[in-house]
Amino acid sequence: QQSHEKYIDVIVVSFFFAAIIGYLAALLGGQIYGKPTGLPIGIVYQGEDMNIPYTSAVIPLALFYSLLSFTTFTLLYIAKELNKIPGFIGYMGIGIFSIILLVGEFFSGAQDIFHSFIGINLTQVGAIVGIFTSGLWLFRKIGKIK
Repeated sequence: QQSHEKYIDVIVVSFFFAAIIGYLAALLGGQIYGKPTGLPIGIVYQGEDMNIPYTSAVIPLALFYSLLSFTTFTLLYIAKELNKIPGFIGYMGIGIFSIILLVGEFFSGAQDIFHSFIGINLTQVGAIVGIFTSGLWLFRKIGKIK
């Protein structure tokens, strides 16, 4: 057992609890927003201090991130009480968060330089690394890869 494994479970579950509040704050501040949409779930950000380039309704991506963080926090907290393998819940949480970011960023209204070169943004590149890292650890931990 590595020394970080006994702490990662608590840290990751705590991160998801904090992420619920953080993403709601990002929603109110307009820091995380999606692409324009005609769906009834779209929201319009107004105000001179908003950095959102769209004047039409956009997907409330931060709200979805917050709801998914709440769901993941709840499931991981319950699983933490049932599972006693050190590090399992932590790496599972990292993998779930990476999947959420990988999929969610396809709906993001923000662009970066990576997107113009490789079709995915830097957040998605990091998410792929997170999925690979957590998957590798989980496979090693359950004995499939030695």
